[in-house]
Amino acid sequence: MNKKLMAVAVVAIIVIAGAAAAVYYAVDNKNNASYYSDNTDCRLEILGNADENDYLDSNDVDKINEMTAEGKYSQMADADNNGTVDAADAKMVQDIIDLKAANAGKDDADKECMSINYINADGNVVSANYPVFKIVVVNTQRALDVCNAIGVESRVVAINDYIEKYGIGSNPVMYDYYNGLPSVGDRKNPDLETLEGVNADTVYCGNSSTYLKNVDSTATTVGNKQILRLVTWEDGAFATGALMLGFFTDADTQAQNYVKWMDDIDAMTDQILDGISDKSATSFLAASSATYFGAQADGCSSALTVTGATNVGNNIVTDTKDTGDYVANHIEDIITQDPDYIIITATISKSLTDEQVQEKYDGYLSNSKNTGYEQTIPTVTAVKEGNIAMIDYYLPFCMMTLLGAKVMFADEFASVDVNSLLQTYITNYCVIKDDYTFNANNFYYIPSDE
Repeated sequence: MNKKLMAVAVVAIIVIAGAAAAVYYAVDNKNNASYYSDNTDCRLEILGNADENDYLDSNDVDKINEMTAEGKYSQMADADNNGTVDAADAKMVQDIIDLKAANAGKDDADKECMSINYINADGNVVSANYPVFKIVVVNTQRALDVCNAIGVESRVVAINDYIEKYGIGSNPVMYDYYNGLPSVGDRKNPDLETLEGVNADTVYCGNSSTYLKNVDSTATTVGNKQILRLVTWEDGAFATGALMLGFFTDADTQAQNYVKWMDDIDAMTDQILDGISDKSATSFLAASSATYFGAQADGCSSALTVTGATNVGNNIVTDTKDTGDYVANHIEDIITQDPDYIIITATISKSLTDEQVQEKYDGYLSNSKNTGYEQTIPTVTAVKEGNIAMIDYYLPFCMMTLLGAKVMFADEFASVDVNSLLQTYITNYCVIKDDYTFNANNFYYIPSDE
């Protein structure tokens, strides 16, 4: 098993359209201990993260003391979640910092624990024990992608039927490491008796409307295990999911490096997109199958919306908490919106031949994938002009945004070396079979490129 090959710093050379000189982007610098993110979007949703950046550190203690002196309040500064910001919050954050430092380098059996408060995938403040040792994944393989990327794959001791079928079964190149682990059944309604019998301390899942639905949505435990509801795909908040799992598993540095890699790609993509004056004039439909399209809170759809092109799915499904709908329910709407592009977010096995990729691509807009609905995507501009691309559903969202931009703004992104970026992702952030051979068509397929 080739777990984390030697880190390679990849430089993507991008020529900005209309510019006289090339602009160089250093994308990914794994294990860069000097890196400190300036992001203040509160991606680390641990209460006590008062300055709302990607770290829980002494700056948060200072910020809480400052807010206490000024009589100010914020939820993120309220570490003990009692409705006030005071010295007790500063002490709690310092206790967490001290405990993390004391646990560093210790065997799991020697680590001490404490309860902390965090914002879960449902947007609610709940408590959980830090650190996390052994994990049952009640989620999709996207949760495994996070574990792989931050180096905690060995903490996963049980999975579910969905991962067995669509992860290990359909994509063994990427998920063979987890082959042989016990399953707790359905990811939405796992077998609670089986779950109870697994030797683990934590159930790692996502929002309560999708995962572990047979347990009360407000519950923080199931049997003798705590429930850790962290985002993976929800609203495209993949960086938050990585930072949060990194915090709970003491893989903070690995998570921060992974997020840096994602931030670098986003920055590169944004710089090119900023040079395009009217991105919204270009429109697309994010089709997760021939009969279903993504919108709003769907992670893939959200990642594609970041390109600035008009996501017609969002115009059709207007509830921001929704994730999409069946094509059959909106045939006329799709025809009216008339998207310029269709981007199929497909699950693509990394062992497919080019012929098999072509066959999969051809099948997505036919009735061969029909799930009981008679209507597939109607003949709109994208279909007439062949502006249809296929991107792997399980790519990190930064890469989905980049690839979506490359599809819809081909001239501006023509010089981006996407394949090198994908190879860096595989090298640094995947747990992959030794005999794997890179094939770009297993990550994205754009027939117009051929």
